[in-house]
Amino acid sequence: MKTHIPSAILVSWLFLSTLLVQASYSAQREEPEIKVQNTFSDDSRMDADSNLFPARAVGKLISPSGSYCTATLVSQDLILTAAHCIMSNGALVTGNYVFQVGLNAGKAAGSSGTSQAWWGTADPDHDRQNDWALMRLTQSLGLTYGWLGVTGIDLNQELGQQNFELIAYSLDWRGGNTPSDEPHCQFSGAQEGFFLHNCDTTPGASGGAMFFTDKTRTPHIVAINVAEFSPAGAPLKGVPYSAATANIAVSAQKFLPTLRSILNLP
Repeated sequence: MKTHIPSAILVSWLFLSTLLVQASYSAQREEPEIKVQNTFSDDSRMDADSNLFPARAVGKLISPSGSYCTATLVSQDLILTAAHCIMSNGALVTGNYVFQVGLNAGKAAGSSGTSQAWWGTADPDHDRQNDWALMRLTQSLGLTYGWLGVTGIDLNQELGQQNFELIAYSLDWRGGNTPSDEPHCQFSGAQEGFFLHNCDTTPGASGGAMFFTDKTRTPHIVAINVAEFSPAGAPLKGVPYSAATANIAVSAQKFLPTLRSILNLP
């Protein structure tokens, strides 16, 4: 019987060496689920310049099995991603995670291990609205590469507005070795506690932060990309956008209270 794990459980663990983890993990544990996700007929992605902020604060979180998701710095030593990127069978996948930041053609500007994790759900497939996770880094990469703020706006008031952006490491974009940037995404609706959006994504983009940039050129995270609707049970490529083919986002309102608590903010 599965035990429900409350939101935002803090855990710490000892990490094994990379070689030991890679050898033992593959044989003993399932890897975190990698969502397929959809692209649309009006795909407007472009290369993101990972030498410049905010793209340089976005990176790849590589799991013990070698699979990866997108993650974003949200403080000097915290990253934001999706819960399904670190969970399997109702439990945290333990082992050696590596966060690589500012990649360009596969070469990272910086990297760090992780030491702690918080998550919104242990069962993201059945609790998609809480499919978020935060991890603490062993290195304060944010002091060098910067970080994005998080704003808990009501996305219901923003439906149809094309002023949201997604920087992510989608596998179909230069092999996932260089980030893509889609600057004019929109949220089109809400369903079961999560939001539908039309940013183009494929495997690797899970956990990618969706944000807007204010008049002072400051980015504010409002959601993360986590999943998709796939009527045929397979990823959709170059299809017209609709509610039946939409990608799925988790609002920042779900994870902002935990982030504030970690940072000791009111």
